[in-house]
Amino acid sequence: MSFVCQHVTQSACGARLGRIARRWAGAFLAVVCLTGVVSVPVQAQTQPSVGDPRPNADTISVVAVVNGESINREQLAQECRARYGVDALRALVARLLIFNENQRLGIVITEADVDNHIGQTAQQFGLTATQYAKMLEEERGIPTERLRQMTWMDISLTQIASRDIQVDEQEVANRVESLVGPRVQVRMISMLDRRQAEEVLQLARANPDDFGRLAKEYSADRISAASLGAVAPIRRHLGNPEFEDAVFLLKEGEISEVIEVANQFVVVQCVKHLPGHDLTPAQLQQVEAGVRGELMQDQMQLASKTLLESLEARAEIVNVFNTPDLAQQMPGVAALVNGERITMRDLSEECISRFGEEVLQGEVHRMLLLQALKQRNLSVTEADLQAEIERAAIAERFVRADGTADVDGWLADVMETEGATVDLYVRDAVWPSCALKKLVGESISISEEDIQKAFEANYGPRVEVLAIVMQDQRTAQRVWAKVTENPTDEFFGQVASEYSEEPVSRANFGAVPPIAQHGGRPELETVAFSLQPGEISGLTNVGSSWVILKCLGHTEPVVRDVADVREQLIEFLHEQKLRVAMGREFERLYSSAWIDNFLAGTTQTPSTPQVGRNPENLPFRSQNR
Repeated sequence: MSFVCQHVTQSACGARLGRIARRWAGAFLAVVCLTGVVSVPVQAQTQPSVGDPRPNADTISVVAVVNGESINREQLAQECRARYGVDALRALVARLLIFNENQRLGIVITEADVDNHIGQTAQQFGLTATQYAKMLEEERGIPTERLRQMTWMDISLTQIASRDIQVDEQEVANRVESLVGPRVQVRMISMLDRRQAEEVLQLARANPDDFGRLAKEYSADRISAASLGAVAPIRRHLGNPEFEDAVFLLKEGEISEVIEVANQFVVVQCVKHLPGHDLTPAQLQQVEAGVRGELMQDQMQLASKTLLESLEARAEIVNVFNTPDLAQQMPGVAALVNGERITMRDLSEECISRFGEEVLQGEVHRMLLLQALKQRNLSVTEADLQAEIERAAIAERFVRADGTADVDGWLADVMETEGATVDLYVRDAVWPSCALKKLVGESISISEEDIQKAFEANYGPRVEVLAIVMQDQRTAQRVWAKVTENPTDEFFGQVASEYSEEPVSRANFGAVPPIAQHGGRPELETVAFSLQPGEISGLTNVGSSWVILKCLGHTEPVVRDVADVREQLIEFLHEQKLRVAMGREFERLYSSAWIDNFLAGTTQTPSTPQVGRNPENLPFRSQNR
């Protein structure tokens, strides 16, 4: 689904720019090496592959055509720089620093080195180098040229940083013991107050068989509480040594003293001591080699980061791109690194290489909206933008004491949380929402039936239930027989924790949120509301699942008269229906558009006929793609 559709179907205009601008411009997906710095030159891979039918992305001036209107390369570069210029410049600076450091140390990385490294990485996934490269390009949008650049960077950092790395053999031994050594299976009760912990300890020691119930009732860790205190077996060298020592000293069935761990007070019951794995010398040697490699990789990541920080600290770096006065004095220059120039053209091409396809998709969407507005003689005004920002602020609870929108606080939060500018937020989130609202117009109608259903869904009675959800009908039939033979809540919960394939009901012994009317699951709702307290349903088919419900009771409505909340319901319904209509309108615009994307090498033709369209007159259209 496109960003616009994702965005406009949400209740808020844009809760965070990370869910806004990057959905509009497209999320950056890439495999990064070690420090996350990418794009280092491998000279032999700078030209397109022989026989590649697509235009050369480094030379084409028009990157897309949308219904006959073109988007040129400079437009795309500008949008990419606005969003990702800082990240791209950082990568270019790192590239130059590492390249120069390689030369200073006499490190030479050949094409064969790059090939071998890619081949070794591919083997880890059970792929050939060609299959691995194809997978990255198809699933993550990383072309082969870029993969080779990233690999070059990986090898460079490894060769430079590895000179100062040594693995501590005691750390190797500790990690091996944690992996294959003995463990202790326990139940645990975690509390925030020592006095309460001491009281629970006495209760547990008075009746050790009651430890699971006490964990469910008293533990502050709700995940382990739901499983009656059961946690993953305790291993050596993974956390607090004092806690581990105390646990390993317990005998089976024994309960510990209160142990303070990370500002919590823990009581542990030893269930069973689990022996370590019985490995042959060859197997142990293999485990040690794997651990040593992991530790080396961990240290490599830290050393690589430290290396880059050191190189940056020693270098004289002038950031022209982010300094307006310097940008005027040095037009066309993005940065100086020890006197060497990184040009704005370098920066633009880096941005397009890394983020171009995603950003271009956003620009295509924007052009579709602009074309639709122009065709209908509509426009988005400053007042529209301001109203949408205020609506978003209120939706995100940025409200002053008098009930008005705290726009300044909301915009400050957007900038602080996402590191974005107000201009980008308005362009990437606010303007598209306003444009679609204009295009949808006043087509939203709300009936009395809509209001009544919304009232029942939001304020009406609910059914409190336990649930077991399964995928296999035969298993569901066996489970139904079990719970109907022993219809207690406790037994139903235990069966749910064993058989339910839905995470919430399984983890919480069948407990799920109360079922309301008109929630989108009519089969389940009908069954739930027909049950009496204590009654167990038959098997209910919901999609691909089979559900068994046990009714615990029916809630009483807090609001009984629809007139008391009528205005709120109408506002809620209007917003929900408007968002759905906006999403549909954008999908209609997109599916009826003719889009040539030369950067990605794709063409979309209208899925429905368009009146007055003459495809033969569209420039840059490829008949063969």
